[in-house]
Amino acid sequence: MRYYHVFIAVFMLSTPVTVLAKVGVEATVESAVPVNTTTQTHLHISWKLLSKDGLPFSAEGVFVRLLDENGKSVETVAESELSTGHDGRYYAYVPITIGSVIGVEIGLAGTVKYPDGRSERADWKFTLANEAEAIELIRTNALLVEQRSRRAASTPRG
Repeated sequence: MRYYHVFIAVFMLSTPVTVLAKVGVEATVESAVPVNTTTQTHLHISWKLLSKDGLPFSAEGVFVRLLDENGKSVETVAESELSTGHDGRYYAYVPITIGSVIGVEIGLAGTVKYPDGRSERADWKFTLANEAEAIELIRTNALLVEQRSRRAASTPRG
């Protein structure tokens, strides 16, 4: 029993606080709006990150990744309104360069480094509180962006 307590103490001292801080944080997609540009090729996606207690989560390296049915993805690093005090809200301008959106991931970019000098990407993915609604909202608006883009490309310039 004594060894068990020693193990727990060593684990708690060796686990970075930042890892523990991410546990229990959920993402909620709030909007996915086509951007008013001449080419109409981006969505402005916004979301919030909150802990189970409703506290905002703040970090650099937060991203949104859209996945399509062919295994392709497009990823954009998020921005936030840090100058006004962080409320857990993020946004990203995501280019629509993939097929029909079937998945959305919101995460925190990370890297794992090995003793032999190798390193690789090791992201933390947040649970999406409104996953089905978020996918449908983004899919619908991505199709709208795609249709507008095709229409703009086929319109003669004169």
